[in-house]
Amino acid sequence: MKIINLTPHNLNFVDGRVIPSSVQGATTEERIANAPKVVAKDPTSTEEDRLLEDGTLVHVWHDPNPTEIVGLPEPQEGVILVVSMPVATAAAALGRTDVYSPATRKPGATKDGTMKVPGLVVFH
Repeated sequence: MKIINLTPHNLNFVDGRVIPSSVQGATTEERIANAPKVVAKDPTSTEEDRLLEDGTLVHVWHDPNPTEIVGLPEPQEGVILVVSMPVATAAAALGRTDVYSPATRKPGATKDGTMKVPGLVVFH
């Protein structure tokens, strides 16, 4: 399997492997601007307030259309795309099985100046 890192940061694994960001841009800000993003197909939505069983009032938005992802390449045989967690979850909801995100909240993840992950997470 080939891994393409579409996050704006290098993908650092706890075992020392590093997969550089493939997003274009010299600065982190440019890479963030050019990374894949989730957008609503139709920004209109309905809203309502709901009273939960425990008496809590919550505001709920209903998005009538699924989201789309801007900047995500088409699937390729034998290729895993690594993106942010919001993009990966949206991709899974749209039926993509080739899109993963860094396991930043799994046991073994460390943050000592640089986030290091034990692996990847898939949402399908």
